[in-house]
Amino acid sequence: MEGLNLAQFFAEFKEGKGIDRATLMSVLEDIFRTQLAKTYGTAENFDIIINIDKGDLQIWRNRTIVEEVEDPMLEISKAEVDAKEPDNDFEIGEDYTEEIPLASFGRRAVLNLRQNLSGRIMDIDKANLFNYYKDKIGEVVVGEVYQVWKKEVLVRDDADNELVLPKSEQIPSDFFRKGDSVKAVVAKVEMKNNNPELKDGLKERTCAQCGTTEKETIPKMSSDPQTGEDNDGMPGDVNRDGVLSLKDVRLAIQMIVAGNVRAEDKAVLDYNQNDTVTLLDARLLLEYVVNSK
Repeated sequence: MEGLNLAQFFAEFKEGKGIDRATLMSVLEDIFRTQLAKTYGTAENFDIIINIDKGDLQIWRNRTIVEEVEDPMLEISKAEVDAKEPDNDFEIGEDYTEEIPLASFGRRAVLNLRQNLSGRIMDIDKANLFNYYKDKIGEVVVGEVYQVWKKEVLVRDDADNELVLPKSEQIPSDFFRKGDSVKAVVAKVEMKNNNPELKDGLKERTCAQCGTTEKETIPKMSSDPQTGEDNDGMPGDVNRDGVLSLKDVRLAIQMIVAGNVRAEDKAVLDYNQNDTVTLLDARLLLEYVVNSK
């Protein structure tokens, strides 16, 4: 099909996009039906056949044969059918089907199809990325520092997805360079200007130049700092199982981000014991869990 390499676009959808076949078929048909509606006024009487494996597409237009045409979008005269197929045996009232070549749409329409296909690929990628990381809130991810800015650090994960490490979520003494390896916990996932924005809290960092791993050690608080007696609700033990683990970190982040901090949970969520519960507490708890392994 002139001007539109469907095989190339189908390959883009299938390779590395995580798009299932049913979604692919639905998206492609929707795009072509939209263009048909713009060109012919309606797409109701068109059949679209797509062969993803071969990169082929056929568009068939169905119209009713009539003596006199009142609606050219849905009807075709017997005289026109006879002119197209002199030896036909069609009768008035029957449906007449003819193939519509993509070239008949015109160059501008073909360019619109290409742009729409590219746009839909990007939209599906964004949605998949958003849903993937939304389910990972509170979990640890590994990435590499790509850009360092004044208020945030841009990190790329193993799949080249971009994650943001805000200055407010970094340990104040940390200094990042491009190429540093970082482990971070996914703190927030949100759509900003129709793009998924992934925000992390720092877990640990590996210096690209020196090849060492830097961590901040946080002492485990298993007793009351004033009396020295055991405290059933020790700071950080969010699930109250007596052990500080990544389960506690995940629960802490989910509760803090959702703003669902109950009065009875404040003592265990306030890990640094400053009477304020923030994501800093979750980050410090995560530092301790990592260092204790």
